[in-house]
Amino acid sequence: MPATIKDANHVQQRAEFGYLDPSKLRFDPNNPRFGGILSSKTQDQIEELLIAKPYYASELIDSFLENGFIDYEPLIVRKDNSHFVVLEGNRRLAAVRYILRNRNQYETADNRAKIESLTRIPVLKFTHGADNEAVERIYLGLRHLLGYREWPPLSKAKFLNQEIKAVGDVDRVVREIGITKSDIQRYLIPYRVLLKTNSAIPEGKDFWLLGEALSRSGIKKYVQLEVDRKTIDVKAVHTRKTAHLLDFLYGKYNRSKKTRDPSTAKISDTRQLSSLAKTLNSEEASSVLEKGSDLQLALVFVETKEENLRRLKRLLDEISALLKEAFKPTSHRPEERNVIKAFKNFEENVKTYLANAKRNV
Repeated sequence: MPATIKDANHVQQRAEFGYLDPSKLRFDPNNPRFGGILSSKTQDQIEELLIAKPYYASELIDSFLENGFIDYEPLIVRKDNSHFVVLEGNRRLAAVRYILRNRNQYETADNRAKIESLTRIPVLKFTHGADNEAVERIYLGLRHLLGYREWPPLSKAKFLNQEIKAVGDVDRVVREIGITKSDIQRYLIPYRVLLKTNSAIPEGKDFWLLGEALSRSGIKKYVQLEVDRKTIDVKAVHTRKTAHLLDFLYGKYNRSKKTRDPSTAKISDTRQLSSLAKTLNSEEASSVLEKGSDLQLALVFVETKEENLRRLKRLLDEISALLKEAFKPTSHRPEERNVIKAFKNFEENVKTYLANAKRNV
């Protein structure tokens, strides 16, 4: 079953359908979904990584045991000496190889034929004359870039950055891959900020948190971000301020361990980004935050008196609810009674202050 795909110059690249032994197939360590992080890994190491998160090839095992390998979803491969490199379908190959290697664990009378069928799986082989780079770039872009959840956003950003650098034209990548320029900006701006400041977010961290943060005007002003909207190049960004921002979002960075402590992050979800942006838009408030204060304390320096009074009332109600839940009415422990008595006295004084302050606002 011959197949074709057109490269950027509209040249048809021929391919042929067939079946191959999985042992003849090789994972592609340079697959854009991996973002270049597996280039130094062995085939066994790649398989091990694909089986686990964030790629979850293990999720495919039950389907293969029940249904075998579906012919109309072949792997996309290219010839490489005596083997074939998998351009598309690395997760499926990982699941198949895992089943075959652990055949004794999975095989039953009901699925024996299905497992045996996995010893030769369907592939679409591109010929030696094919422009493999164009095939990989265009096919993977169209098939995967926006479609598969198991391709982490950070890896997508790396892929897009590589593509634009390779062809030197953002608009061409937009046409070839079928992605909007605004979507490319969502991936590229945070990723290129990381590159320009020599920073990193480990795989598995919420890449979108940085992207969402950099879309807020107060945060863009804080890190002094300037972007060329035509090329999406980051023209300028403040390295030290970006380091602070990453600490606020993901936790303090430990240089010796190259890890972050999430317990030291200033925010816990994207709903707090508006407050963070408001704080970082103020030189005084951002300085307080940089020195280690939490976001709620830093907000005192930028919120109006009325906003601070509302926040004080809200916090008072939250403390009251927490104490009622923690200290049941039937409790007679002296220390608990002392805490409740002290809080009630504090609560009455604060409520009196709030009532007087409200009249004066």
